[in-house]
Amino acid sequence: MQTALKRYARNFRLMEKKVFGYDGSGKVFQSIEEMWQNECESIGEEWWYNMGNQYWAERELTISGILGDLPECHIPDISDSRKFLHKLARDHNLQKNTVLDCGAGFGRVTKYLLVPEFSSIDIVDQCAKYMDAAPSYVDSPKLKNCFAEGLQTFAPEEGKYDCIWVQWVLSHLTDKDLKSFLERIKVGLKQGGLLAIKENTKKSGFMLHREDWSVTRPEHYLKSIIEESGFRVVEEAYQTNFPSDTFKVKMFGCVPS
Repeated sequence: MQTALKRYARNFRLMEKKVFGYDGSGKVFQSIEEMWQNECESIGEEWWYNMGNQYWAERELTISGILGDLPECHIPDISDSRKFLHKLARDHNLQKNTVLDCGAGFGRVTKYLLVPEFSSIDIVDQCAKYMDAAPSYVDSPKLKNCFAEGLQTFAPEEGKYDCIWVQWVLSHLTDKDLKSFLERIKVGLKQGGLLAIKENTKKSGFMLHREDWSVTRPEHYLKSIIEESGFRVVEEAYQTNFPSDTFKVKMFGCVPS
């Protein structure tokens, strides 16, 4: 019975990878593999990441710039994330000594969410412009290290962090690099540490955004990659009080399986 269930789960994941998707111009992809082959394999993944980095490097160093001209999302974003962190601490014994903020930008989430909650904070972002600006913007001795590196290659120090917070950045990784990244950051968690992911999702299908070189994945597909990478989802919550015409934002609290 167990073998049959495992085979069903594997076949289901393979089927989900065939789900269709589209881009902003109306081009339809029959599978996510077709999309990645179309966008990356013919010209190289480095080009994909360079284009995304170029987009963010040209954004203003403001809350409006980092939130895609939706500054009204800032307060409810931080509020719901704080509630989620508190639930992780209460129900899963999350310790609040060390935290890593992945895809940190110039430190918006670090400044308003993580500084009040943790004792020591490291941040990482592909955009060197953001890492240069982060220390003065965050303006806290709790900020220790700023790593200017893409998550497609970043590897954390082993066993260092109580929590790794990853927000609005996984959409910039290819499926292959997303899985590899999750496998690598798992090593950075302390015993009993937790991974928190906050990401735009869709109910079905995927959407390619060429303006910032990212992909909004279906919620079930993103969750399947998280689990295939060696994590178990122990908490889930949707972001509330965002504009009705924005993507659904989902938070996942994860522990190594």
